[in-house]
Order: sequence, then structure tokens, then C-alpha cells
Amino acid sequence: RGTDRVIVHATDQQLQLLLDSEMIFVDGTFSTASNGFDPVFLMHAQLFGQGMRVAFNIDMRFKQEATLFGKQFQPTHVASDFESAIMSAVRRVFPAAKHSNCLFHFTQCIHRKIMSLGLGADYAQVATIHQQCKELMGLSLMPICEVEQQFKRIREISSSSLDDLFEYF
Repeated sequence: RGTDRVIVHATDQQLQLLLDSEMIFVDGTFSTASNGFDPVFLMHAQLFGQGMRVAFNIDMRFKQEATLFGKQFQPTHVASDFESAIMSAVRRVFPAAKHSNCLFHFTQCIHRKIMSLGLGADYAQVATIHQQCKELMGLSLMPICEVEQQFKRIREISSSSLDDLFEYF
């Protein structure tokens, strides 16, 4: 098949677990791969309520290749980080699946933005700014119907030095 090959590093048992899983977790090293190295793409399946790494360097074309195992690869729920390439691929490849993002990666994303805006010192040293940033991070834990109202509340009481962070949202 030339360059159209799908390279997957996994055992048959791991692939069966992945194909049978309704909930999968995906992650990649797209922005952290060193020069000269390709990014690694990982898939985790849910087993006994835990995410278990089952495949490495998997290509999204794997969905079509699942037929070799006599399976349809149709997870009902996909969780990922906030990498735009992954989010776009999930929507395209699994349009019927519910897609959610990881709390760890959400807070990490906000923290990186705080640092890139030059707010790191204030975040570390000014208790009110630290608290307001943590409240922003906590929005993802609230019922959806309350998020907008709480976002506005936090913005109203926040320091003007956080304006660029609020614009990021």
C-alpha cells in the first residue's frame, strides 16, 4: 500500500480492548516532539473505570482498518486534551461520539496562558489574582447552566490585569 500504511504498536489483545471500548481517551505529543522525531499519538481504552494505554502511533485511518478484526470502531465518547488538531480529527472521524476534554489539560492550558501573558509573578504572589484564576479554572466543574453567569461574576470582581486572560476565554 505504499505510504497509505497504518502503523499501530499494540498487541492483538490491546486492539480488541480498544475496539470494544465505548469510551476512549486520545492524546498526542504534537507540540512537544523534538526536532527529528515524529509526534506520538496514543489511545487509551476504559477498563474497570480506568484509562489503559492500548495503542501507540495509531493513525486515525485505523477506524477503517478495524474491519480486519471484524469490528466497527465506533466509540460513543472520546476524551482528549485541547489540541486543536485532535479536536478537529475527533469531530471528523467520530461525528456521533460525545467529545469532552480533560480537566488537567484545561487547567494546564489556562496556566500556560497566565504565564504567556506575563501574569506569572502576580499569580504566584497576589492572593486575589491567584484565587480569581483558580475560579476560572473551576468553571469547568460547574453545571453548564451556571457557567456563563459565574464567568460574568468572576470577571466583574477581577483585577483589570486579568482582562487579557478573560479575552482568551
